[in-house]
Amino acid sequence: MFRYSYLADPLYRAQFELGVKTVLVRFSSKALAAKKASIASEIPPPQYISSNDLLVASLWRAVARGMKGTLRDKDATVKVNVDSRGRNLGIPSTFTGGATFFAKPELETGVSPLDISLAKASLMIREVILAIDRSFIANTTAFVDTQSNAELTSSFLDANFLLNSTNWDSFGNLVQYDLGAGPAAALRLPPPGAERLSYVLPTSGPESGVDVGIGLTASQMEKFITDKELLEVGAEILGIFHS
Repeated sequence: MFRYSYLADPLYRAQFELGVKTVLVRFSSKALAAKKASIASEIPPPQYISSNDLLVASLWRAVARGMKGTLRDKDATVKVNVDSRGRNLGIPSTFTGGATFFAKPELETGVSPLDISLAKASLMIREVILAIDRSFIANTTAFVDTQSNAELTSSFLDANFLLNSTNWDSFGNLVQYDLGAGPAAALRLPPPGAERLSYVLPTSGPESGVDVGIGLTASQMEKFITDKELLEVGAEILGIFHS
């Protein structure tokens, strides 16, 4: 049986030594819908937000409150990973290569996500996601083609964000994944989580929703799990894990 020690990886080792733990939080579709309805008056038509916009904005602001007093301008924004497959952008839903693009709200200098409302933060996320159109993809891929692997890696590692959030990752029927040892029976996410990196997994069962895993240090974690606004959005803390 193939096994891999995550602590042998320098990145995971560094996160482990920093004391980063992963908290798993559940949000029901019903709770997200109720919160969207409560801020609807701040979002005049034809503007709108999705459940994901609200979810990411809530996480963004909760992490910001947990780091209040330590934020720097360049660290104050959020990076939203957008899967561009099947979005009428010229990339089919069956495409197996890399098709994730980054959306990043631009805050004014000296402004944090706590200086704007939850509705405004959600709208900012919606706007940058909608900006990922065919022209954006063409320009981005053209730029990437001019960069070396070293330059691209450096740009990625040097980027600073308050929160890095994935798109909603649904792995579907695990039986379809066979890497040579037979069909997959379960999916395990690597512990411990990298600091302020979150992943979102749709839940299965009678009540739909999403589970969010996010890596935080001890001081961030204490404030995050008791964040009033996050709890109002329906956050249910499922557990905190170190490995």
